[in-house]
Amino acid sequence: MMLTSLTVLLTFMALADAPPEGGVYTLTTPVQSCEILLDATAAPLPETNLDQRDASGFATAMPSCPASVSQTSFWSYRDADRTLSLFDPSGASLFTGLASEEGWRGEITDGLPATLSAR
Repeated sequence: MMLTSLTVLLTFMALADAPPEGGVYTLTTPVQSCEILLDATAAPLPETNLDQRDASGFATAMPSCPASVSQTSFWSYRDADRTLSLFDPSGASLFTGLASEEGWRGEITDGLPATLSAR
């Protein structure tokens, strides 16, 4: 029993430190929740904006998302500080979150606290 609990704990810790993968994520604010699609298979072309070149892939906010993240086009994960960011087409940051037990906690551009978590 003790070994099983330890295995579960170690698995959880490894997942909490794992970088995000492509898929559907839920962005939750105190006001609403919506879905954000992260595409890890596609990366911006090298000749695009400098901020976009550093992107991990494309991202799309579903229509039910807050206006402050509706223009989400790219996402980036920085392993060094365990942050995930969402950007608009110009490279402006719309959300930056630090890895936590719930996913990535931060705030969106209108100042609301937000969490991005796997569905």
